[in-house]
Amino acid sequence: MKTTNENATRRKLIVLSQWLKDYSNNCYDSNEGVVESQVRVGVNTALNQIGDYLDEIMFMSNEQIDTELVGGELTRKTMVSEGKINN
Repeated sequence: MKTTNENATRRKLIVLSQWLKDYSNNCYDSNEGVVESQVRVGVNTALNQIGDYLDEIMFMSNEQIDTELVGGELTRKTMVSEGKINN
């Protein structure tokens, strides 16, 4: 069972995900050059993509998370046995 603190953290991460997905800096500056414009668009794209990734991760099952972590040092079972997370 998730603790109140875990639920609060999850809710905060969901809000962050939405903010990142909704981020847009479309302010046009007449003094903005091509490079500045491309950087602005790149930042918008990167933040939106991070929000999409975070959103996807937040709704993954434990089995999906385990699959993503396979081959890494920290699997869910390892993290539970080391007391880093609750089962």
